[in-house]
Amino acid sequence: MKQSFKTSKLYYGFPIFILRYQDQNFGHNITTCSSSYSLGDWIVVGVVARENVADQIKHYQKFTVNIPDENLMLEMEQAGFISHQEKLERFGSTL
Repeated sequence: MKQSFKTSKLYYGFPIFILRYQDQNFGHNITTCSSSYSLGDWIVVGVVARENVADQIKHYQKFTVNIPDENLMLEMEQAGFISHQEKLERFGSTL
């Protein structure tokens, strides 16, 4: 049952989501995330400051958020354990 409610912020927690971003090393890249919340018309995501994703988002100042449905849960889980080019080759067009 769909139920509407008014709120100025929402923390939906799990399941995880995908961040896609431009990458100086690979052209584009993806990473799995689980830390986010909405605040008014903003979305706040948490990434580790010393990781590549943070460096690339700081550099390019843009990213996209993909919240896949249950049909992509296995791919999302696997993408969380695979790194760099292999991840893009395996999941780039799916996630």
